[in-house]
Amino acid sequence: MEKYKWGDMMKVLILGGALNHEGADSAFAKLTSQTDDDFIFNRDDLTDEELAEVEVILGSAPGVLERIFSLPSSNLKWIQAFSAGVDYYPLEQLAKRKILLSNVSGIHAEPIAETVFGLILGQLRGIKTAVEHQQHSSWEPDSSHYTGFER
Repeated sequence: MEKYKWGDMMKVLILGGALNHEGADSAFAKLTSQTDDDFIFNRDDLTDEELAEVEVILGSAPGVLERIFSLPSSNLKWIQAFSAGVDYYPLEQLAKRKILLSNVSGIHAEPIAETVFGLILGQLRGIKTAVEHQQHSSWEPDSSHYTGFER
């Protein structure tokens, strides 16, 4: 596998809808103004010649890898998945062709941990009961008993 030198231009194919959101266009305009890399967005009329030149893929789309693998030659070197799981990729073929596959494992760890701790604290403080009382205009003291904690 040939190595890149600083300043080499890469052809990057962007797949999937994960980057289809408000602000994506301006973010990509800024990115493309700061690099000489060539960004191609997935479209139905991508030619075999264009696919053969792609070196990096961001995301996944059914059929694109199959098309690339069916070509006589390909420059594909790296795929960045937008998911933690990558079992839907043809892992054996990627390994055989020495194509690097990256995932986003752990990207949601912090917000998930914050949510879990928030729910635990909410349960311990009786937030659900307080909201139910508020909805019924009932301002009775909390009668919840928390096992393992003294009041």
